[in-house]
Amino acid sequence: MVFIDAYGTKKDYLSYEVRSHARKKMHQEMDNIRKNKPEENILIKEENEAEVLKILESVRNSAAHGSTPHVDQKYLSNEKEFKKLFTSLCTTFEKMVERLKKAGQLQN
Repeated sequence: MVFIDAYGTKKDYLSYEVRSHARKKMHQEMDNIRKNKPEENILIKEENEAEVLKILESVRNSAAHGSTPHVDQKYLSNEKEFKKLFTSLCTTFEKMVERLKKAGQLQN
């Protein structure tokens, strides 16, 4: 949702097209971090933020589709590790929301 707020022209959160566009923008921001260009991003500014989002995407896909994760299996098999991941995600999300607020782009 935060990527839709940051980059979406339509705020139809249920639209596949809108969600796909937001996912592409998330990947573009993650690539910018890998290229050491965080200033080009609206939401992801730090390497650890990009990494935690990459892990979340892989864990989510593995859980939803039953596929082998492209990250450490510990997040799917160890509740304590999953909770650590979740806490990191919450921190990352809070930072992104604050960046949207500062940019004046947060939709209520």
